[in-house]
Amino acid sequence: MKTIFFTSVVIMSQLVLMAQSDQKKPMDQSRCHCFVDYENIWTFEMVQSQDGKRVPILNIITFTPGQWELRPNQVHIANKKNKEARVEKFSMDTGIADEPYISPTLKVLGNGFIGVDLIGNYDDFGEPSKVSIDLGEQRFELQPMDCLEFEMLAEQINKINFDSPKVKEDFDVLKIEPRGTKACKRRASRGKGRGGGKKAGAKGQRGKGAKGISAAVEWRAFCAVSKPRASKAQQLRLTFSECGGLDLHFIHMLGPKAAAGVALPSR
Repeated sequence: MKTIFFTSVVIMSQLVLMAQSDQKKPMDQSRCHCFVDYENIWTFEMVQSQDGKRVPILNIITFTPGQWELRPNQVHIANKKNKEARVEKFSMDTGIADEPYISPTLKVLGNGFIGVDLIGNYDDFGEPSKVSIDLGEQRFELQPMDCLEFEMLAEQINKINFDSPKVKEDFDVLKIEPRGTKACKRRASRGKGRGGGKKAGAKGQRGKGAKGISAAVEWRAFCAVSKPRASKAQQLRLTFSECGGLDLHFIHMLGPKAAAGVALPSR
């Protein structure tokens, strides 16, 4: 009996060690990828729509001032065969059913957040092996993650106080560790590439709050709305009748001290 008990303990110990080893082993592909440092957070998740199509969701949070242009060809999604998907356009939720705002470019403003769906064909990219984004002079390599761990990380990110001038302290308290890598983007030999756009002092958009990263929508002028509410995860319905005469409504899931800035691009 003692021999059987001892053998069982040894087997259980080996299983625990194997599980811990698997957890520490880097993933080579996943539906979920993430980049985190004290200046930027990128989250990527491949989900399945109601009609069965694969749709990548890309969320961007910036903690530094600036302004950058992002084009579809600056988003790189590759599978294990090193085949790269072709991202065609960006799609943003407007809060109106079946009426997304679709754009070939995206303006990323500093000290803000934005979330988009990536339009394209992703039949062979259910679990990408590599996701990277070129923005400005930087290339961000996102880290593949276990999706359960990814969800736990997203919950921690939602707890960051985006109004704080010392965001790093929130990272330390919430135990949010850096993920992914960042490097200077290689320049094309024929000269400067079109991707990325130059930095410029961003006067304005500050999307504050952690709930609902897909909040900012771009149009032709600048309009900022701030309506503090008490509920924890609220729906803030904004009417932009004063912004270019538009009578549209956008759902913003923001924190109780949220201020939503919406920059309007030329069309």
